[in-house]
Amino acid sequence: MTALQDQPARTRFREELQMNFCVSAGAGAGKTTAIAGRVAEIAARDPDALPRLVVVTYTRSAAEELRLRSRSLLLRDPASAGLLPRFRQAFFGTIHSFCLKLVREFGAGLGIAPDTGLLEEDDDLWARYCESPMLDAVPLDPAALEEVTRFLSFDALLRLARKIGPAQAARLLASDTPDPRPPLDLSAALADDGGRSKETTRENQEMLRRFLADFSEGAAFLHIPVFDRGSASFLEACRLGMFPFAAWLDRQAARLAARLALGYRDYRREQRLMTYPDQIAWCRGLLDHPAILESLRARDWIILLDEAQDTDAAMFAILTELARPPGAAVGAWPDQPAAPGPRPATRAAAT
Repeated sequence: MTALQDQPARTRFREELQMNFCVSAGAGAGKTTAIAGRVAEIAARDPDALPRLVVVTYTRSAAEELRLRSRSLLLRDPASAGLLPRFRQAFFGTIHSFCLKLVREFGAGLGIAPDTGLLEEDDDLWARYCESPMLDAVPLDPAALEEVTRFLSFDALLRLARKIGPAQAARLLASDTPDPRPPLDLSAALADDGGRSKETTRENQEMLRRFLADFSEGAAFLHIPVFDRGSASFLEACRLGMFPFAAWLDRQAARLAARLALGYRDYRREQRLMTYPDQIAWCRGLLDHPAILESLRARDWIILLDEAQDTDAAMFAILTELARPPGAAVGAWPDQPAAPGPRPATRAAAT
């Protein structure tokens, strides 16, 4: 049989267990076989490492396939049959199931009950949240709420909030930089002569004047006017004049919706229920507790990540932080070149 051109690289990946690797290869190139070979090598050389082994895949079926392939390779040597009890201690599963495992073990520090269940369909729970005192207790900026609800109903804010996951909500609220309302300057649009579209432009300008009068008088139920007819210069001047205010209004609405979304997260936690995004967000929250983080890092995880390109930034950050040395500042790597990265051990990622 002709040897594969990349056989030396495959051999290194399987046998050099004290090195970190990133494997990039197309579909059908044998990544699953390579990962299974590395797992079997770990088990054969260091059975005591198996309880620390974490093999993360994109789907449960992929995890089960990797488990079966790794075990089959291990059992090619009859002397390895005695390793099966230890092999069962290795983790094979999705990032969500791994995060759930950690949340159930350490979540008490975040106020999460160990028996918190998975919520896959939340129509009824969302309806109960919208009628609950917890919704009324969400800390919403009164000034921002007054501004936004002139253009957007509270029900519309709730619909927006339901689409926001806990991680996105946290990002929206991360900045505490003041965001004052910009001026609504439409003078250029109102002064436009209309060119060849004088009549249409004058009609548009009259709508703008009515809008500005209602806006300055504090009227409710407003709609930002949008024009698709009129002179090109009017349309451009209107777009430029309206954009800063419209963008600011969007930001305020997003931040209010994010507060409501986090209120719903807290309600789920109180009801002992979590969504898939909660599993990631709550696991990431564990890393912000120094004592918990150091306990997790002390386990010296052996992490192999399959289909790394399908792992989002929050998921990848969890695995990265677990693999970094004790005492390393969360989030410092890789942005800070001097910050320590994942420890050189039996860790690898395949894409």
